[in-house]
Amino acid sequence: MQQTEFPFTLPFGYVDADGKTHREGSMRLATAYDEIAPLRDPRVQANPGYLVIILLSRVMTRLGEVEHINPKLVEELFAGDLAYSVEAQRRMLAHITERNAIMREVAQAGGVRLVDLAAAFDTAAAADFREDFHDMLHLRPRAYPKAAAIVFHGIKDLL
Repeated sequence: MQQTEFPFTLPFGYVDADGKTHREGSMRLATAYDEIAPLRDPRVQANPGYLVIILLSRVMTRLGEVEHINPKLVEELFAGDLAYSVEAQRRMLAHITERNAIMREVAQAGGVRLVDLAAAFDTAAAADFREDFHDMLHLRPRAYPKAAAIVFHGIKDLL
């Protein structure tokens, strides 16, 4: 299974009301919906720079002993932590993209058959990512026939 959640350590950390610093955490990869949903938020409409605040509050899954991560908490991060968090999202996506490329190379070099759904669904060329996916890993039911056809085409000579 593909890793979609990654640990991080903030350079400065979030300082809570009791003065305790929280630096260790984890965040998941942002989905297409994570990036689109905040666009309806009045704070983002008034100030597009606020998009990153809402986006990070959606994808951070843990930060030290903090129980609830919300936009207010992200607002209180030091600027260096905010920039670090945005870059962490980019690194996570690059990591998965790199691992997919390695798997393709290894399969090809070893003569191993690979049905590459990631390449077949080519979301970069799609008009709307959400046409076939709920998020980065989950197909919409209406895309199941397309996935089945791709898999069938990849293995039909084995049947």
